[in-house]
Amino acid sequence: MIPSRRGVALAATGVALWALGVLLGSRTASVVAAALVALPIIGWLDARRGAPRITVTRRLSEVRIAPGRRIEVELEVENRSARALPYVLLEEEAPAALGGAARLVVPGLDGGSRRRVTYAVTPTSRGRHLIGPVRVEVADPFGLAQRRMTVDVRDEIVVTPPVEDLLGEDPARGERSGLASFGRLSPSGGEFSLMRPYVEGDDLRRIHWPSVARRGELMIRQDETSSRPRALLLLDARAQTAGTAGGEVFEHLVGAAASLGVMLLRSGSSVRFATGVLAPRGVTEDALLDALAGVGPDGAGFATTLARLRGLATADTSLVVAAGAPDAADTTALIRTGSMFGPKLAVLVPRPGVAGDGALHALARAGWRVLVVPPGTTIRERWNAIAERRSSASAR
Repeated sequence: MIPSRRGVALAATGVALWALGVLLGSRTASVVAAALVALPIIGWLDARRGAPRITVTRRLSEVRIAPGRRIEVELEVENRSARALPYVLLEEEAPAALGGAARLVVPGLDGGSRRRVTYAVTPTSRGRHLIGPVRVEVADPFGLAQRRMTVDVRDEIVVTPPVEDLLGEDPARGERSGLASFGRLSPSGGEFSLMRPYVEGDDLRRIHWPSVARRGELMIRQDETSSRPRALLLLDARAQTAGTAGGEVFEHLVGAAASLGVMLLRSGSSVRFATGVLAPRGVTEDALLDALAGVGPDGAGFATTLARLRGLATADTSLVVAAGAPDAADTTALIRTGSMFGPKLAVLVPRPGVAGDGALHALARAGWRVLVVPPGTTIRERWNAIAERRSSASAR
């Protein structure tokens, strides 16, 4: 317990009045001064004798949310003691990404009663953020002494990366747009979902000649051994190519991985997700977003990461890679690993001043679909731009 500001002011007034009474020789002033000094002491002793018992319960409107959306936080405060409290001050600890600490006042809490207060937070950045504990400050009935305590109630808020709708409708054309418009990686993708470029050693009897005539390159019909397409999603989160967490390039890269993974899952694919430090594992949409919410830069060797993927390579498994701009050695290793998979897509998010053209051309020559998506652009608009150029070329 500590004296409140009111109690300190009252005691200071009493001391000043006592000094004035001594100076003027007024016995009455001295008696009043003694009473003023005694009141905060009595309040402090009384509050200490009957310490209030306060419990706090928190409820969140959502525990998983995208940046920029509001979360309603409700705190229920219960006074389990018989003593009435003139007010209760609450201070909710929260990181800067959730707006920092929240301070609330609960007025007039009778003994045995409870009251609810609410406030809102708007997360500004991806991450797994802990909210709580709650610091509680209560006063005696006269407001002369305060007691401070901490209620250790905590909750985690998972702020997922932003997700682009890559399966949405294009209102201008009245048709599906984004990655799904090409049917390259979705289960209903037609030609490409059942075809892949020829790799040395493939059975020549599986060459699909109509596709060869249409595309001008050897295409192999893939086995339709599974009713559910499979995909492996790799996030290359190396600090040397992706930068630091919170940086524009790294966050754009994580958002790209989230958008690609959600697109694959919603289109019916079975998805495994991997990073340099996270071994490939099957994910649901929520599990993928949870993993991406907490992902950070790593220093894993790219060749080692790719080596882990080769055991999962099959001709009917799509390989989807979200990466910075890989150098020549990384690109070569990626091409070598990709040759063991079916359809392949690379989304490259280069750092400022790094074009990524070398990796783009090398991967494209090896049969990859490649998008270079610098910060400030979206996968969907880049993919649609490619689609429009191809449509224009076909029309000519």
